[in-house]
Amino acid sequence: MKNIKSFVILLAMLALGQMAWAQFGGGSGTEDDPYIIKSDYHWQVFANNIIGTNSEHYASAYYRLDADIRVEVMAGNYDRPFKGTFDGNGHYIDTWLGSSDGYSGPFNYIEGATIKNLTIHDGSFSCYNQYFGGLVGQIKGGNNTILNCHVDNKTDIYLYYNGNGFTGGFVGIIKSGSTTTIKGCLFEGNLKSKNENYRQCAGFVGYKEDYSNFTMEDCLFNPNQYETTVNPEGSATFIINQAGPCYLQNTYYSWNLGYIQGTKAYVINHSEGITFSGDNVVTACVRTMASEGAVVTIDAVEGYTYVVTTSDNTSIPIINNQFTMPASDVTVTKTAADYAIGVSGTEDDPYIIYTTGQLDLLASRVGSGTSYSGKYFKMGADITVNNMIGDNSHQFSGTFDGNGHILTFNRNTTEQYCEIEIGRASCRERV
Repeated sequence: MKNIKSFVILLAMLALGQMAWAQFGGGSGTEDDPYIIKSDYHWQVFANNIIGTNSEHYASAYYRLDADIRVEVMAGNYDRPFKGTFDGNGHYIDTWLGSSDGYSGPFNYIEGATIKNLTIHDGSFSCYNQYFGGLVGQIKGGNNTILNCHVDNKTDIYLYYNGNGFTGGFVGIIKSGSTTTIKGCLFEGNLKSKNENYRQCAGFVGYKEDYSNFTMEDCLFNPNQYETTVNPEGSATFIINQAGPCYLQNTYYSWNLGYIQGTKAYVINHSEGITFSGDNVVTACVRTMASEGAVVTIDAVEGYTYVVTTSDNTSIPIINNQFTMPASDVTVTKTAADYAIGVSGTEDDPYIIYTTGQLDLLASRVGSGTSYSGKYFKMGADITVNNMIGDNSHQFSGTFDGNGHILTFNRNTTEQYCEIEIGRASCRERV
């Protein structure tokens, strides 16, 4: 009889696993094997399961978003809040939600949950009651973390509640008895209201009850100020009501809303792949900001030159890969440096090639008739080749040292004499 019971339990577990695979895109709900959400339907299943007959299991499970999806139903309710971990995995959800109920958001209620690496994109929220959040309606209790999340500039939050709405860009309300950390998050959405009677709104948290613990760190409030029309009366840049334990660390804003919190800062726009560091310099998700006078260090990559300009195209000097942040937004661009900068091309001081652009420059100059006879080149990094160096009329005559690096050649050609093994470079070729 005991063996029969064990067999029945095993069959039930297998059936549950097969159901999960059918309902989701894979996974078993553990930390190492989260449930996979990669369609609108999977989100619907996720929301239904949290409040369903087996809610305790699904509400406390691990989930990972593997595609950008559209959301039209909110997850969790007061009796059965979400308690698990949801990893957006760099993807976004777009949503159109309208509710006359309070405590609304894509995640209606959470308790002891973690939400991370998620973007709210192209969302439209119509808030007809209090405590609406762009991500979470109510944080009910437990230890909660919101990490590296982004409400983007295509998201509109409309306030229709006539009075103190306590709407937050991320969270509607944090209840007493809970502990919440919001870290590395960015709000760039639009906060809109019908008229001046719609007030008391905050960039991140609509309202924090007194007996709750709250920490915000490395967060940026960078809304579209031309679209933000909320009455500033009773509103706050980051959070309404800082009573009780409430810590704001490295929080910066480009435009303040109501009561000023954090530090005024300006945006550092930049080419892909550039990163920055320094005191009073914060990067959250896709945006970097710094306060006026901050010394910003460009985490420079060898083989590139960098230029910093203001919106009126004024150049900002860079000294030792550092510049001082002005009282305006700036743009930082990078270009592949000429390999000849700072070197002579001799055997003791060869030209150093770090990038594909620099190798393409060599190919262009050889093709134009410069043979580089007696000159020396050395690779400074693994590089992918776009163009062959030399042709029947123009040959490369210098010395090329691969320096132990890999040269990857991707080219389809019908030409004869297609060769990439140059000097002592270690080469991978597809011809």
